[in-house]
Amino acid sequence: MQHYPDEDHWRVAKLPPLDYPDPDDTDDTDTWGDYHSRGGRMLVESGAVGDLWFDIVDGKKIARPFSGAASPMHQW
Repeated sequence: MQHYPDEDHWRVAKLPPLDYPDPDDTDDTDTWGDYHSRGGRMLVESGAVGDLWFDIVDGKKIARPFSGAASPMHQW
């Protein structure tokens, strides 16, 4: 069976787990909480801060559709 250009070419990359590898270094949960706080929402609505590229659903980090993360390569 031929795999062009190789079998890893069309795989979709997965996001790292929530707060991986260390919660002190990658504080996804704290960032998400700050984003959804009253002050965070005011900063987003004023345009001072952009949208968060991930969301936390059922304890897992998922990429939002507009983020471009974990999306397949374009076919030419």
